[in-house]
Amino acid sequence: MPSQVLETQWPQLSECIADRRGLHFPRERQNVLQRSFAGAAFYFALQAGEKNE
Repeated sequence: MPSQVLETQWPQLSECIADRRGLHFPRERQNVLQRSFAGAAFYFALQAGEKNE
């Protein structure tokens, strides 16, 4: 399931992005970003699935 992979990898990914940019997100904001990112990815996966049919 792509969304499960995203949920496990997104925290590390956002940490890398934050380190590169020298930013440090508060934990609450990071959780919101994680949920919205996974939700958006899931939405686009559904859209792509509909187009392929």
